[in-house]
Amino acid sequence: MEIGIVGLGRMGGNMAERLIQHGHQVVGCDPAPEAQERVRALGGDAAGTVTEMIGKMTQAPRVVWSMVPAGKVTEAVLKEAADAL
Repeated sequence: MEIGIVGLGRMGGNMAERLIQHGHQVVGCDPAPEAQERVRALGGDAAGTVTEMIGKMTQAPRVVWSMVPAGKVTEAVLKEAADAL
């Protein structure tokens, strides 16, 4: 399974790691270069924006998992994802 994870902080980063360890293809999204590099080092791929992340996903249907704080950040992620999908 291929999955995009938006937000590679403590929870999202650990979730990405577990999914990669269990054979899933993960494309992570986080503005922090360190978080992106962590996912790449684990064997996944990463992007700085949701649109870029979705562009890197090759399997349909595209599954996007948001691990960002509630509020305006979540609303912005959902809008960007909806527009890109």
